[in-house]
Amino acid sequence: MASGLEVSAGLYGDVKIWRYMDVGQFLQVLHSSSLYFARKHEVEDKWEGVHPQSQGRKGLRDLHAAGWPSFAEKVAGEAVFNCWHENEHESVAMWNLYTSGREGVAIQTTVGNLFWLVREGTVHWPSVRVHRVSYVDYDQEEPPQSADNQGFLTCKRRSYAHEREVRVIIQYVPGNVGMLIRMDLKRLIQRIVVAPTYPVWAIGALQDAVERAGISVKVESSDLLRTPEI
Repeated sequence: MASGLEVSAGLYGDVKIWRYMDVGQFLQVLHSSSLYFARKHEVEDKWEGVHPQSQGRKGLRDLHAAGWPSFAEKVAGEAVFNCWHENEHESVAMWNLYTSGREGVAIQTTVGNLFWLVREGTVHWPSVRVHRVSYVDYDQEEPPQSADNQGFLTCKRRSYAHEREVRVIIQYVPGNVGMLIRMDLKRLIQRIVVAPTYPVWAIGALQDAVERAGISVKVESSDLLRTPEI
């Protein structure tokens, strides 16, 4: 069993990451002081946690023949993960993809903040990893190399490359559903931005909810609403 802390090369602590959600999901985050870590069967992409097919044809033929697919399935089934978008700024694409209506909310933090707060909330689990997702051709390419041959946990198909995903993985967690990890939101959340379509009249109520949760962050309107100076 691998253990300890791991952050992928080049993913520095001050890198900005965003999580986009509907306002109901955000209020649940405030209420529970937690982030939800999902299992692979709880997400829409059915290729999540699947080992790229090239592993069976190239360097790991022997492992494949000896039951590698079942091993990979077991490893993926015992992992839970929480996903973020890496960007210095808001993303139009992420608003459209990860909010279902007018009332979307995005929170911004850094890789360093997220990593250490997750680690504080997961002292009973031996392995916490933060990685940039690699986007690969599942028929032609190998997953990222890792000492435990589990780089496939940080792979997605090239069709998802626009997501620029940073993924936190907690491994060796038994169970069939995801889990909430409690953390200090006052330390986690650096910015709160509402979608361009968010009703202006509702921002005050959202700010009240943020302050009741003990978070001293001003809710911002989307920068996408700013008009050019002529």
